[in-house]
Amino acid sequence: MSEARKHDAEKTRYDLVPADALEIVTQVWTFGASKYGDRNWRRASPGDVSSVRAVAICGLSGAARTLTRRRGCRTSRTLPARS
Repeated sequence: MSEARKHDAEKTRYDLVPADALEIVTQVWTFGASKYGDRNWRRASPGDVSSVRAVAICGLSGAARTLTRRRGCRTSRTLPARS
């Protein structure tokens, strides 16, 4: 009998996402849902998709900065320039 194989080398690695990062992303989506309704972004017209994407990226960027500050991490903006 041969051993079982897993062909998941190309799969997205959710195990690499810190739990507190996922918590912050969830908080951003929860805030949006309370303000605009659940999955309201799906109702956007094709012309508004870029605006929806920009708002989502902006919100998640803010969440990432919050997480970075909480962890005391240095971002690329605070790291010295490469020589």
